[in-house]
Amino acid sequence: MKFFLTTICLSIFFVSCNNYKTNKIAPSSKDVQVFENQVSTFYIFRKAFNDEDIDLLMSNLSDTLKWSPPQYNNNVTLGYEEYKQTILGYFDQFDNITFYESEGSLFNVKTPAFWAGSVFSSVIDSATTSPLNMRVYGTWKAIHTESGAEVGNKWYGLFGFNEDGKIASISDWMDVSGMQNQIENHIIKGE
Repeated sequence: MKFFLTTICLSIFFVSCNNYKTNKIAPSSKDVQVFENQVSTFYIFRKAFNDEDIDLLMSNLSDTLKWSPPQYNNNVTLGYEEYKQTILGYFDQFDNITFYESEGSLFNVKTPAFWAGSVFSSVIDSATTSPLNMRVYGTWKAIHTESGAEVGNKWYGLFGFNEDGKIASISDWMDVSGMQNQIENHIIKGE
């Protein structure tokens, strides 16, 4: 009986391993190039934040941008103008706005900050190498202009790109109240 159970378990294991190997997918060279272009677009986006260059930042966005802000707003999708006004607000209130890719990870090694496609999914047979949606994570840091408080926020963003390579959609997540708490703590401590 032990031999029979061992044989059954090993057979299931080897069949599972074999199925995993045959289901592997790899991105095409075109998908790789599209993804690399999108990462480059994000680097320009990040530089524009740091330089507080609203024209450069907005030139990377589609004028039909759809934006889901980090704070809860009854899931109302906002657009290009609302995004621009929010960014101008950040520029007005903060200096040295800098994104540190993959910072905030639980790992003690530098991990990739940019991801696209999905090999694993909760929807059966939906594995894809498509770079149409790029995921980015890291930490935004800045100095609050009025108080001088150094603030930081872990951030996760989902970027969708159009056929022109412009950012067509953004969903981002961060602790919106976290920056205000850091500013208040800085003021209370009198730093």
